[in-house]
Amino acid sequence: MSQYAYFALRDETTTAAEVTGYLGIEPDEVRVRASTRVFPPRPASHSWAVVSRNENVALDVHITRVLDRVAPAAGHVRRLVDDRGVEARLVIVRYFSDDGEAEEFDASITPGGDLVEHLPGPHPPLGWFLSVEALTLLTSMRASIWADEYG
Repeated sequence: MSQYAYFALRDETTTAAEVTGYLGIEPDEVRVRASTRVFPPRPASHSWAVVSRNENVALDVHITRVLDRVAPAAGHVRRLVDDRGVEARLVIVRYFSDDGEAEEFDASITPGGDLVEHLPGPHPPLGWFLSVEALTLLTSMRASIWADEYG
């Protein structure tokens, strides 16, 4: 199992370089519109992102890391969203099976007779949450929350 989070700004016309210059925050990842195919354009938009991944930590830790990096520029993010139509989003990604194989779950029966399934072996905690502060920050930037789960 692997999981990570990122905060992204996307737009068809505003480039990652423009976003970086405006926010004063260096991205971890960028995408250039139509860099792999011109028609139809792929990727469909420019993208600027700060990312937290590659560590065996809970998703809320990843989320806090990316939001802490973006928080100082929250007002600038909001202006990009309002004035230029840039899309802001927090993306949460979890892969329950890294190798493409179906994940096998261990199961046990509780004293009350309920079946409980859990992943075998060590893995990061599966639960996650967004604090009131994180939700307030995301709302102030007019950012969406996307949660993708695979496997």
